[in-house]
Amino acid sequence: MLVKVNVKANECSTQVSMEEFAILLARHFTSVYLQVTAAIIKIVEKPWERISIDGQPHDHGYKLGSERHITEVISMKNGALRVTSGVEGLALLKTRQPGFECFMRDQNTILPETRERMLATEVSASWRYQFESLSSINNQPLLFTEKHLDVKRVLINTFFGPPKEGVYSPSVQATLYHMAKAVLASYIQCVLLMYMDSLKMMCACNRRTTRLN
Repeated sequence: MLVKVNVKANECSTQVSMEEFAILLARHFTSVYLQVTAAIIKIVEKPWERISIDGQPHDHGYKLGSERHITEVISMKNGALRVTSGVEGLALLKTRQPGFECFMRDQNTILPETRERMLATEVSASWRYQFESLSSINNQPLLFTEKHLDVKRVLINTFFGPPKEGVYSPSVQATLYHMAKAVLASYIQCVLLMYMDSLKMMCACNRRTTRLN
């Protein structure tokens, strides 16, 4: 299996998106092997970023970024197709304008409302393209990579707001709703699923102690 994947990658004359490569693999396995009725191809791309030393890009040094680009392609022998893409582990931090208020309260609620806190979270979002068959993707620009970058841009811009004034977040849940709503408004052809995990942050203050002898 690994050898076949490497062979198919080597056969690509131009650079293709990971979604297109997953479709290519799924099409190959369902068309070549009679006993295969369906193929499920999952690919995870981890972004490596070039390291800079004293402001100069390092020739061969890289660090691993936090988020991952994911895709899953399900292809049937009859030509049915399902393409899902997404981002996982997109770590974001707002040091101003997050709050937590207007939530449901009962006799067991002890958490007070606040309009000033930090919000650190990991965003995971996946969206399904409305392709129903292999034939439906022929003879049209797919632009999977561009759409992935655009969706991530919408998520980040909605989370932070304008550079100077930002945008107030009354809760993680409210921010999640507005982020999903913004993506769906921009890409009505997508079906979106997303969630956010809170990151626990600890702030430590270093107090200098002066001892008088």
